[in-house]
Amino acid sequence: MSGVLVMKVGGATLEDPVASPKLLDAIAGLSRRQSVVLVHGGGRAVDRQLAKLGMETRRHEGLRITPPDQIEQIAGVLAGSENKRVVGELLCRGVRAVGMCLGDGGAVRTRKMGPVGNAVDLGAVDLGNVGEVATSPDLGAADNLLRVLCGAGFVPVVCSIGIEALPRDAGAGGSRLLNVNADDAAAGAARAIKASGGAVDALVLLTDVPGVLDATKRRIESLDAAGIERLVREGVVSGGMLVKVRAAHATATALGTPVVIASGTDQASLDGLSNAAPLGTRILPG
Repeated sequence: MSGVLVMKVGGATLEDPVASPKLLDAIAGLSRRQSVVLVHGGGRAVDRQLAKLGMETRRHEGLRITPPDQIEQIAGVLAGSENKRVVGELLCRGVRAVGMCLGDGGAVRTRKMGPVGNAVDLGAVDLGNVGEVATSPDLGAADNLLRVLCGAGFVPVVCSIGIEALPRDAGAGGSRLLNVNADDAAAGAARAIKASGGAVDALVLLTDVPGVLDATKRRIESLDAAGIERLVREGVVSGGMLVKVRAAHATATALGTPVVIASGTDQASLDGLSNAAPLGTRILPG
């Protein structure tokens, strides 16, 4: 493989005392054979920090509601302690890891997400400082920071904090921090690399389950758009997995290549990961 493997790892997996060392060993071994971009979450660590400060944690349709008075704490955990912890673990394994956020160097452009729901519906929810990946004229810049780092032999370790540039007269210091869903962040990284002329071999979303499960809790080998919507109607896929699956399908369609949802804790999946072929559910494009 000559392209980049973009991988997202959830914070729960990284905190697992048994699974995390094995996963990081697999990532370190893989990074010696091909370019890797690692995007990580850290929801549990964020929850703990907010609880210490007496701040409420609320979610809507799998997304964390992020009031302006919480974004600095969330960014401090994700871009600070959690990011540097992962970088440190990889450095100890001989990996040339570099910590960054989505906004560093304009690697992945983000914008504030609009209210969730019908705009005329009183039930529409403003998620606060929650961001989404934005398409911009310079998305395809050939000197995209992720490509530059990978080309120089580094492994970017990316947290899901975005930086949105604001008009100078916005009265907000010219920018604002945004909390981006980590699956969407990984999808944005993959799209930015491809748009800038790079090759993406695969996008792998690692979680604490073996893939997308059917109503009998068996792993589904592959899913297309019709299959996803059927599972949603049946209530089999909801919450965080719904966000994950839909983001995976949108990215698979944009990249023209399947996206894999796999376990970051199962040994069989980790063995496959060492060969860039983790065992999981393939989300098909189209």
